[in-house]
Formats: sequence, structure tokens, C-alpha cells
Amino acid sequence: WQLGRTVVLAHGDRYRTLFGHCDRILVRVGQRVEAGQSIATVGASGRAISPRLHYEVRRREPDGSWRALDPGLFLAPAGVAVSTESAGAGPAPPTLPRAFRP
Repeated sequence: WQLGRTVVLAHGDRYRTLFGHCDRILVRVGQRVEAGQSIATVGASGRAISPRLHYEVRRREPDGSWRALDPGLFLAPAGVAVSTESAGAGPAPPTLPRAFRP
């Protein structure tokens, strides 16, 4: 697969985060992880030719499909409110839960 070794975290039924091109994966399928816990090391697996991290946030739509979201909306510094309303895109997506399940 193009992203090589990949970790996908499930945040409830509606959100998923994906981390691709990992070198070593440090979690197992079904393992519960906590905020701040290491889940993998950055690598160059898949079609990457140098170490990098591929990061995606996806949301399940009502029709069951998965829609990619701008991951920058989830990476704002603590205490900074992020909103896309001024850009006409509607309210910012909710904060992802602090506990994750891969």
C-alpha cells in the first residue's frame, strides 16, 4: 500500500485518524491508547523515499462514506479556538476524544 505501515485510531463511530509511513508500530489491534502515548515511530515505509509522517483525519458521513478533513483544524495550540465559520465552511469540527482505540 502507498502509505506503508499504518496506524488507524478510531475515535468513536464517527472519526478516524490515520498515521502512515511508520517505521515501527508500538500498538496492537484493539489496544486502547491514551493521549500522549507513543503509537509508532516515523519511518519511510510504503512509497516514501525519506522519513515522514502522513496524517489524516476522516469523518464518517451519513451515507457511510469517509470524508477527509483538514487536519490543521485538530492541531491548534491548546487554548486557541479554531473556527472555519468565517471561511463559510460552517462550524469547526468537534474536538477528538482524549482516549483512542486503534
